[in-house]
Amino acid sequence: YCMSTENTSIKKLPDNGKKVVKTLFRATLVNVNEEIDDDHVAIKIVNLDNQYDISEEDLWLCPREVLIHVDKSVWLLICAVPHPTERIFLLKNRDLCNEFTKIKEGSIVSALTNDGQYTEAVVKYIGPVHKKGIGTYFGVELLEGELGDCDGKYHTTRYFTCPSNKGLFLAMNAILPKSYSVQSNPPSKSVHQLRDEFERMQSTYYPEEKSNKINKCECEKSTLKSGDRVVYLSDNGPLEGTVLKSYENPVNVKFEETTKSGYSNDIKSLQASQLIKVCDFNGTNSDSVRENGDLINLSDSCSKLNKTTQELIAYKTSYLISEDVSASSESEGSGYTYDTPESGSGDDSFVVGSLVEVMVSGEPMYGVIRWIGTVPSLKKAKKVAGIEMEKEHPGLGDGRFTQNGERYFKCNSSRSIFVSLSQCRHDSRFQELSSHSLTTKRNEDFGSVESPIIHGFVPPISQEEDITELCGKFRGIQGHHNSCYLDATLFSMFTFTSVFDTLLYRPATPDDIPHYDEVQRVLREEIVNPLRQNLYVRADRVMKLRKLMEQLSSVSGLTTDEKDPEEFMTSLVAQILRADPFLKLSSGQEAYHYQLFVEKDDSLTLPTVQQLFEQSFLSSDIKLKEVPSCLIIQMPRFGKSFKMYPRILPSQLLDVTDVIEDSPRQCTVCGKLAVFECKQCFNQCDEGLPSISFCENCLDTAHTHEKRRTHRWRKLSVPPEFEQLKEHCVVPRLYMQLFAVVCIETSHYVTFVKCGTSETAPWCFFDSMADRKGEQNGYNIPEVVACPDLPHWLSDNAHLLPQMEKHLPEHAKRLLCDAYMCMYQSTEVMMYR
Repeated sequence: YCMSTENTSIKKLPDNGKKVVKTLFRATLVNVNEEIDDDHVAIKIVNLDNQYDISEEDLWLCPREVLIHVDKSVWLLICAVPHPTERIFLLKNRDLCNEFTKIKEGSIVSALTNDGQYTEAVVKYIGPVHKKGIGTYFGVELLEGELGDCDGKYHTTRYFTCPSNKGLFLAMNAILPKSYSVQSNPPSKSVHQLRDEFERMQSTYYPEEKSNKINKCECEKSTLKSGDRVVYLSDNGPLEGTVLKSYENPVNVKFEETTKSGYSNDIKSLQASQLIKVCDFNGTNSDSVRENGDLINLSDSCSKLNKTTQELIAYKTSYLISEDVSASSESEGSGYTYDTPESGSGDDSFVVGSLVEVMVSGEPMYGVIRWIGTVPSLKKAKKVAGIEMEKEHPGLGDGRFTQNGERYFKCNSSRSIFVSLSQCRHDSRFQELSSHSLTTKRNEDFGSVESPIIHGFVPPISQEEDITELCGKFRGIQGHHNSCYLDATLFSMFTFTSVFDTLLYRPATPDDIPHYDEVQRVLREEIVNPLRQNLYVRADRVMKLRKLMEQLSSVSGLTTDEKDPEEFMTSLVAQILRADPFLKLSSGQEAYHYQLFVEKDDSLTLPTVQQLFEQSFLSSDIKLKEVPSCLIIQMPRFGKSFKMYPRILPSQLLDVTDVIEDSPRQCTVCGKLAVFECKQCFNQCDEGLPSISFCENCLDTAHTHEKRRTHRWRKLSVPPEFEQLKEHCVVPRLYMQLFAVVCIETSHYVTFVKCGTSETAPWCFFDSMADRKGEQNGYNIPEVVACPDLPHWLSDNAHLLPQMEKHLPEHAKRLLCDAYMCMYQSTEVMMYR
């Protein structure tokens, strides 16, 4: 195994005339397959967190120089570390990695607690932690204090036992082996030395300009004296203190700064390399960092420092260097209030959720506004924006404002920054034109039909009888630039059903990406709500979503290239909205759709989805752990062109009884409660998966036949509550209802969708590019067409269809011959999820 030390371009092997290039992201785990030449190797990407939309069997040509070897004994430890820079730093520290491999349950270590300090702890658990992330974690019990966050239980799973607030689950970047512990005397390496090394590692990604390099401050060249005034750049901002004693290292410093991190009138032992003399920090000969009772203006005091140091100080204070946001030690009023000022005092075009960019040393940084208001400790009552940045940056915070220690919002560490609202600009990557020019431009590009933004809650359409008013041109979602994969999937998922509505309304959590609210708002208010209320969405609205998906997920080419529905699901549902997987399998895996894998049966001229579904589950020997609210089934194909079967009949009702783990099942012979299953009896006593279930008596009887004497069966798990009632009730069967069939022909996706939830609800056909006005500079015209005969095409007489194929309507042929993905829903389960 190896890990990439930087972002680099890789090319898919073999070439075959099609050049497929992807970006291999820094700190990605790969498996080196073979050497190509002196400078390149063939690799397979270990896609642990589904960051790449690829097969793990794909081979890629990669530069040898960007790879660093990962020993098998540590790669699971490394994978649990979230920050790529920390992964690489730890991996390059071979001695430290070797020490981690020696840690066992019962070992004493130093653990990084919630107050940012290291405390002795005993390791109680080493291994994976469900729902925390990939890799191996350390479950520790603190030996002193109560700065933990659990009692050995994470979510609903208990991994060890300890008193409340004594337990922590930590990755290796928050653990120090005993030989590296701050209590070691003398330590082989202190925490501060490790932090120095980490910051030096970061400097390779934020390099200094050679012309701006400066010497280290005087306190690093000579021994500090008692009484010297120094500044310590803590994770919560610059703190001023007085040196009490110094014996080269460590240096005892008394801090007067009042913060919530416990430094108020506190004495700490620090490395001299962590301290800056006040005179060096200010760029003056003054021994104080206060001017007229106020904290220094960092934009002035940092002017003598180099560019990288200035940015580091700005990051560590959690707000940008700005005259508009100069902190004050004085606070007017007795309490803290954070009301938004009246309109007119700031830029009213910004609201919570706006995508913005701010400039740092001439470079744009992107994020989303999470809070707007005033901070009482600032002299000027101007609007301040709390921004969660798109990427982590060293020294940024977690939603707290440094100078008063108050939390204004929650986000992951190293992502929050506070700036004057006047410093914000709308994210130029998604910038729109002026209203007048934009209207003219839209009319030229997409036609004159309006597609307004619709706020609030709009239920799905339910048309149980006549759908004439729903049909016609300029209905549905307008296609543009190879968007048919997205248009057909969105139309299927949201127009007539609410089964996917949790994607529209789930509130953001601290684990979500910064742009979560904006993506969800665009999906809900610019696409789904207009689709349900006006049955029309213009292409530029969808393009906005496509641009966000392109920017925020690992799937490339979403705004221009031909893609598949499953790539859309990976990008939007899995990576950006981070929805819970729809399917939970008995193998422990989770998925958003199920791909049918079957061996071709030449005796089947018109296989049904039910038959292929049962064959696939039988051959893979897996079950569903629970009845899903929705089940998306991908037909057996090899690429877009080769179909395993020329025609497949979508089943209107899908019987899932026999694929649900621990669900009661019927005996195939007598209909009573089954307690055994025999896979070798498939299609012998009955048809399909029901043929493998037996009660005890019928199992013995069926297997007295000489052809079945060698069969092997296994016992089924029967719910205890049903075991007690088996003599008094019929074994229920579980069905899911077909509500959409996405089809493909010559790389163009269309869909058939049911216009309601009742059994008799009519069907329609949707094509986002049914017609076109103009040539190269024209626009597509979407169309919805009624399909009143579709239930008849899928009826029990469907086996006669192949003989009538020449006389079938065009839509019936497309439904049978081009089915790519069938969508099923359980109206009962939908009510509870």
